[in-house]
Amino acid sequence: MQREELLQEWCTGVRIAHVAHEKAAARYDAVGRLLGVIVVVLSTIVGTAIFSTLARSPSTALKVVTGVLSTAAAAVAGVQALLGYPQRAADHREAAMRYGTLRRHIEQLQAFPPGDIASVAKAMENVAQQWDDVDAAVRPVPQPIWDQATAHVRQSQERASQARAVHDARPATA
Repeated sequence: MQREELLQEWCTGVRIAHVAHEKAAARYDAVGRLLGVIVVVLSTIVGTAIFSTLARSPSTALKVVTGVLSTAAAAVAGVQALLGYPQRAADHREAAMRYGTLRRHIEQLQAFPPGDIASVAKAMENVAQQWDDVDAAVRPVPQPIWDQATAHVRQSQERASQARAVHDARPATA
């Protein structure tokens, strides 16, 4: 495999990781917000029910419903804290940033390769080591999100390839 082909494969792989971590961060942000909204809504309903019954004696059904909603609010809050979606989102944002930096490094190496073979080998070894370091330090991305990112990057590459073909097929203008 030629250096250019290898760098292009690496760039694609790093771009997939970059997009996957961006998507994972967005997903965990959304789930965390959803759980937060559920906790707020349930707690508000419970609080309203309790205050509305202070002036009168509540029925047994209202006591049961209030108890169930209070327990549900506590359970959802516990799940939210246990799963740590805000921290997961932050971790994936950090990973996306690191993969983005690595991708730009590879693109720079593609655009401006060193002149001698020893410098090329050293630069590629450096990229491989950086990639290994990032892979070792980040959370894994769930497979469905990784698959979405792969499809996104492949479609983007296909569109870019088609655009280049159309551009290259146009006659030169004077």
